[in-house]
Amino acid sequence: MNRRVLVATAAVLTVVDAAIHLRRSLVPTPNPFESPLHEQFLLYSVVAIVLVIVLIGAPRWLGGRTWLASLALIVWLLGAIGVWLIAYHAPNPPGVVPDEGYVSKVIELLVILVLLATLREPAPASPPGQFRGAPEMQ
Repeated sequence: MNRRVLVATAAVLTVVDAAIHLRRSLVPTPNPFESPLHEQFLLYSVVAIVLVIVLIGAPRWLGGRTWLASLALIVWLLGAIGVWLIAYHAPNPPGVVPDEGYVSKVIELLVILVLLATLREPAPASPPGQFRGAPEMQ
């Protein structure tokens, strides 16, 4: 499958997951700093969006090392899953709508699977004149 399609799929799913976490950060009160749990949801949302931006810009910014962006998002998602399973012993902390946590974890697992497929795809070639990192010394 084309790397662009895989990255677009991972990006859309990650944004949906970030929206779920952001919603949880702002519900039941609009203050995301009300409790440590609300802060965790907000932090997850912000970092996930930043990693999506990096994933989309990786071919231009990282050149042949685009796999680093995929790997960073995979590690972040595995960490999020691990935190919920270790800290809360389930993907639904107290007070969360029962199905919301499970939906989020399924989305995160799907993103991981899609990103694992991007690791097998060859790195895209940058068009001439695009920034690919520091210039080589001559």
